[in-house]
Amino acid sequence: MSFWGRIKFSLKQAFSAGQRATDAEAVDGGPFQAHQKAQIIHLATEILDGRLGLIDGSSQLLLYMGGFPEAFPHFTVLFDERQLQDVIPILGEVRIAADRFHPLPGSPDRQHWSAEVIAKRDHDRETFESSIRPQVTEACRNIVHWLNATPGAEK
Repeated sequence: MSFWGRIKFSLKQAFSAGQRATDAEAVDGGPFQAHQKAQIIHLATEILDGRLGLIDGSSQLLLYMGGFPEAFPHFTVLFDERQLQDVIPILGEVRIAADRFHPLPGSPDRQHWSAEVIAKRDHDRETFESSIRPQVTEACRNIVHWLNATPGAEK
């Protein structure tokens, strides 16, 4: 399933059976917030374990963590402003860079590209991922730590 397909599926799960996030549900820990928190922990853990690529994983985390506050205002309630400032720029940098490496491995578009272009872009992507991996790893560890912290504890 494509990146956006997974996002749509996951959002559909969050909104299933008429569960729509309201301000009160988002702030008070309703089912929408519980789904969001579980999904963020899952994505960050998959990146840390190497089961999800940095580019695809960072793009998904960016969406779930409030990287698009105008479109998804309820997604930002799990984190304070400092936490978002610590990780959103890193995840955003990876997401922006993703366009330079299209088509990504696993993309159905790859069959339409020349082997030379794919080899060059894969090499460039691997070089980029190697350079940004320490920052993304630290961000993912922080995310998991923040979300697993005791409620009321300092974030």
